Amino acid sequence: MGRGLAQGIVEARFRPEAAQIHPAETAVVGPGVTLEGEIAAVSYPGGHWRHAVHVGDREIMADATRAFEPGERVRVHVPADALFLFNSPGSQPANAISRVSPGKVHA
Repeated sequence: MGRGLAQGIVEARFRPEAAQIHPAETAVVGPGVTLEGEIAAVSYPGGHWRHAVHVGDREIMADATRAFEPGERVRVHVPADALFLFNSPGSQPANAISRVSPGKVHA
């Protein structure tokens, strides 16, 4: 049993290794969160491929067993049991996805 959440806006966070990257045309079924985006950068830190994925004006990190190409449209699915939910401070919308800094790659 986790901590209690207040009613209202929450932040959803996850570990990059919990995310599942799929080609954009692949239907994703199952409880959790699915985000559509574009691969911005790929690196190989060892044991897996780490991807920076643009989702709107934000960027998330997601790992995969294979490399997706920069510019490739994808769906990133995070299963419900891999999400960490937190009360959002104040009444401002959650900032759970990193903002993209021009010229800077977070990989």
